Amino acid sequence: LGLLKSTVGLLEAGNNVIVDDVCFEGEWQLRAWKQHLSKYPSLFIGITCDVGVLEEREQLRQDRMIGSARIQSKIVHPGEEDLSLRCESGVMSNNTSQWYDVVIDSSVLDERE
Repeated sequence: LGLLKSTVGLLEAGNNVIVDDVCFEGEWQLRAWKQHLSKYPSLFIGITCDVGVLEEREQLRQDRMIGSARIQSKIVHPGEEDLSLRCESGVMSNNTSQWYDVVIDSSVLDERE
C-alpha cells in the first residue's frame, strides 16, 4: 500500500501523477486503487495479451521464470479473463470492462505502438 498512499499524497499536494502498477496481489489491490483514487480524475488502463503470445515473449526474453506469464495473467485482471477476446482492434474503450476505462491488447499491436 506504500505506492498507493504516496500517490494519494502527491495528488493531495496538487500534483499530476501517472502510476504504472501491476496488481500481482489480485482483486483487493485493484479495488484499493479504485477506492483511494475515486475522488480524483483517474483513468484506469488495463494492458492485456493473449496467453500464448505472453508465453512466447517469456521464452524470448530469457529473464523470466518460465510459466509465470500464465500464472500472472489469471491474477492481474480479476474477473476479466477474456479481455483480449473483446479487444479485436488492440484498444477497447467502450466500458465492457468492470475495472478499466481503456484496455489495450498488446498481442495485436506492433512493439512500437
